Amino acid sequence: MNLFIILGNRERSEKLALAFNNRGFLKYKAVDFDGAITDYTESLKLNTSSCITYYNRGTVLYRLSKFDDAIMDMKKALSLDPSFEPAQTGLRCAQQDRENKLKRGW
Repeated sequence: MNLFIILGNRERSEKLALAFNNRGFLKYKAVDFDGAITDYTESLKLNTSSCITYYNRGTVLYRLSKFDDAIMDMKKALSLDPSFEPAQTGLRCAQQDRENKLKRGW
């Protein structure tokens, strides 16, 4: 029997969101940053309460020097789980690097 027939709509959405998140992580590890962002965004369309997915997408955005977007995702992750230390660190790094970028006039 098909797993998606057994599961309810919410469970299906959560599992599909997790699948997109996991595939996004694999794309990130393969340095396919655009593909990772696309998958993380699809995941968040299905599950807007995943602090990990916001953090993951924020990390990719940070790696692409898109600091303002990275900061927004890290803040969203922290609004969902204020004790999530990786997002706390990610936010500090993105804010600091954004300031350094502005000081250098980039």
